[in-house]
Amino acid sequence: MSARDVLLATYGRAETAPLGTMADLRQALAAIRAEDLAEAAEVVGTRCEEHGVLGVGALLRRLANEDGTEKITPAGAAVTPLIVYRASYEGEAIPLGWYTTPEAARAHCEATLSDEYPVAVTLVFDWIGDESEPLDPWELAASVDGGEEQPTGYVVTPIEVVSAYDAEAEQ
Repeated sequence: MSARDVLLATYGRAETAPLGTMADLRQALAAIRAEDLAEAAEVVGTRCEEHGVLGVGALLRRLANEDGTEKITPAGAAVTPLIVYRASYEGEAIPLGWYTTPEAARAHCEATLSDEYPVAVTLVFDWIGDESEPLDPWELAASVDGGEEQPTGYVVTPIEVVSAYDAEAEQ
């Protein structure tokens, strides 16, 4: 059933039944939009991930919970923040990639570092960061062929993505 059909079934036609208030209409449209986006999040997200584009499903799920500037959630309900993980090499302007899990970002860094060495070289990875600070960066350290562990310059940085600009927010 299309959004138009749902609205007609609920509010009727202008010539035969009242349409209700504009607020009622906006709320109905927002609910239909949220349902459509939630359904699309699974299909489109999976398809994009198959082609190496990560985070689209999470973004669509996040959009499904938004109505312009207001959340479509019960009053007082907590909205889970969207966290993405940037894999990068220090000093480089372009990141290696953006991921929805820290494991995926770390795997990219580890694979990129591994590509810098011949296959016969043994690398042991360690991630250094502060577990008590979930939004602090984690740096990849590695030991090469049993040598001393050294920083590599590869970093995974968690970033909280906000859905709207807040001039009062902490910078």
